[in-house]
Amino acid sequence: MESPLKTLRKKLGITQPQLARLAGVSQSQISEVENGMIEIRGKLLSYLQNTGKDILNIKDQQKEFMSYVAAKLQTDVEPKLALAVEQMNKPA
Repeated sequence: MESPLKTLRKKLGITQPQLARLAGVSQSQISEVENGMIEIRGKLLSYLQNTGKDILNIKDQQKEFMSYVAAKLQTDVEPKLALAVEQMNKPA
């Protein structure tokens, strides 16, 4: 079973070294936590309790926004674009 930290890191789309830099810890500490060798503690725990949640919220908001944009393109823009192309191709 994958560790919760690894699941979170993947959801954020970042590597172990990137998370280590963000949290101010070593990459080996991230690896050890993900492999169940040590518990989350210190700077990493503080980072995850504070900043990590905010990043997840931003990621979720981005996904919602992109879904909204995609739906708008399909329902509003694509039909209008198809109609405009059709009108341009009509003989005068």
